[in-house]
Amino acid sequence: MCPRTAIATAALQMIPGVDSNKCRKPEILADAAYLILTSDAKTTSGNFFIDDTLLAQHGVVDLERYSVVPGTKDFIPDFFVD
Repeated sequence: MCPRTAIATAALQMIPGVDSNKCRKPEILADAAYLILTSDAKTTSGNFFIDDTLLAQHGVVDLERYSVVPGTKDFIPDFFVD
């Protein structure tokens, strides 16, 4: 599993010096949300999820398609989840 990485959002662009090319696309959150919303509510409600961990639990381990710039290995770490 990879370290938590920042998502390229408009809010992130407001921080001086942040290179959004070293982030993941917001689509990673959309795909994770889809998995949550289509899961059994009885076992899903009340849980805390991390996008890449949830995707890995569902067999999605190649996260390359979520890179803003394909081939990026030096991602900006997430500011909020450590």
